[in-house]
Amino acid sequence: MSTDEDKPIASQVTKPSSQPTSARGAVKITSQNTLQSQSQSGSGIVRAQGGAVMVPLPPRNLASQATKEGVNSVDGGGLVLTHVSVYLVYWGSAWAQNPTPSADDITKSVASIMAGPYMSALAQYRNVGSGTLCGKILVTTSDPQMTFSSDDVSNLLKDLINMQTVPGPNDVDQLLYCVIMPVGVSSDQSNVIGEHFSPGEDILCAWVMNDGTLDSVTTIFSHELVEACTNPQGDGYQIDAPGRCSASPINWCEIGDVCEGIRDTVNGVVVQEYWSARDSACIAPGSNVTN
Repeated sequence: MSTDEDKPIASQVTKPSSQPTSARGAVKITSQNTLQSQSQSGSGIVRAQGGAVMVPLPPRNLASQATKEGVNSVDGGGLVLTHVSVYLVYWGSAWAQNPTPSADDITKSVASIMAGPYMSALAQYRNVGSGTLCGKILVTTSDPQMTFSSDDVSNLLKDLINMQTVPGPNDVDQLLYCVIMPVGVSSDQSNVIGEHFSPGEDILCAWVMNDGTLDSVTTIFSHELVEACTNPQGDGYQIDAPGRCSASPINWCEIGDVCEGIRDTVNGVVVQEYWSARDSACIAPGSNVTN
């Protein structure tokens, strides 16, 4: 399916979830800039001031400080995505109104992230490689709740799959659905702005919040992308980062978490750095530091 085709759907119905979602990787916002330990299920954390998603960047010695404290990667031996295929789902009637950022702007940025050098250092994690943007759809006939849940996201995807509106998880190899939210909605998980998880039925998915800026969307997306590739079901690669978070089958601690708040620009797109066990540092291959 063409990545530049906006494909609205005629109808979409969500149903109450009959199956709880698994442990997840989540992105959170808080009023602090520093890396902290994680107290609940979730892994990727984006800190903000004054309720905003993006923050002034912390000093780049955070990565070297993490090295001194003994950050280690832990391979659980489970699934990794060596060549992920990302399918973008833009949920909400607002996407038909050419908002800022537009679906086209986000799609182009995602394609750039996946086609460029950003993912190249993931090869150290059992040969995870670059990915492909395999399609997108605008779901404009329904809207997420103002306070939505991850079950709402998984139910949306299951309905789209059942209606054959989007490819099923067995139709495309290593398929990752990523739902991009409209401006103005929030998660029912306090301060969470992004998450990747597997709700069953072979579905791998993520959702990304939207504060109305392209840089925020691409930062959160890149965080979830690298974690979904290296730890899609919670038994792949995690991180032991003393004082921050530890590898766990429930509270995932992943390669984006120790590097959150550290952003770079790769091919003109703002991304978050991720942990390189090989370099013992946070990196974004092909980057120019965004300060």
